[in-house]
Amino acid sequence: MQKSLLDFTTSQDEKDIAIAVSKGTIISNLPMQSFLEHIAKTRMLLGMPKDYNNKEELVIATQFVHNKFGFLTTDEFDLAFDLFIMQKYDTDIQFYGMLSPLFISQVLNAYLYYRKMKLADAIRQKEKSDLQIEIEKNKPSEEKQAEDRKVVIKEFWDEWKVKGEEIKINTELSYVFFKRFKHLFKFYFDDKRIIKAQDWANKKMIQDRSKGGFFRLNEKDENLQKLNYARIWCVMDYFSRFENVDEILNLITPELW
Repeated sequence: MQKSLLDFTTSQDEKDIAIAVSKGTIISNLPMQSFLEHIAKTRMLLGMPKDYNNKEELVIATQFVHNKFGFLTTDEFDLAFDLFIMQKYDTDIQFYGMLSPLFISQVLNAYLYYRKMKLADAIRQKEKSDLQIEIEKNKPSEEKQAEDRKVVIKEFWDEWKVKGEEIKINTELSYVFFKRFKHLFKFYFDDKRIIKAQDWANKKMIQDRSKGGFFRLNEKDENLQKLNYARIWCVMDYFSRFENVDEILNLITPELW
């Protein structure tokens, strides 16, 4: 189950914003008259006289916010002006006694930047958590992973039997897998075998250069390719120790996952 943004906040300021984002009503979903009444309360919060009655100003302010900042919630709108009153914004915003579109846009844009900065870490953590949940949700069962790995190893075995040293093995799915469970598979190599693997890798690199395939590889990439060849030799050498691939496949069980 995915966590809410609030679960990843670490300060009261962050929590206040997360709550305002999730709990309030989207402004654009409100009837214009309802939001006009909401803005009228904001006017009093700013110290304007209770008997101040400029309906045209309220109508213009309401339409402006509804059209330009309708994606905000009513709670965010209130919080934005609370933060302005508490002088939380870095930018200098002057209030001249009117809820003009210019003043409102300055406050709300300052809030949006403040929100972005305050929630940046929480949003990153939530996205990371959501991604992990999605990965786990789509992750195949242990039984399925075991069967899939058997298929891959069997395909490598069959190709090796046909092509010999010309085999192209995905070392991530073979060498790394065997290495991870080296005690189970007895995937061991003494110094002599390691030297043979290195010699074979060097031979393959020379063949590649003669074909022009890796002429432009930089030193780092060349070393990686050489390592990959050495790993391929190790898998082929490991295969050669068995008469039947089933001896290997029978060791691949769901418990490994």
